Amino acid sequence: MIDSDLETIHTVVPSYVREKVAQIVREEEITIEDFVKYCFEKELKARGLL
Repeated sequence: MIDSDLETIHTVVPSYVREKVAQIVREEEITIEDFVKYCFEKELKARGLL
């Protein structure tokens, strides 16, 4: 399925953050993209924006 509502966000993070994210996605068997999407959505919901 193609979701045409997806947009690309490019960002830069410190290497220690990238290493921790890589560890999480390996353990959870998900992609970095799915993890970041989850984090964004969780924060937006917490702020009442979603």
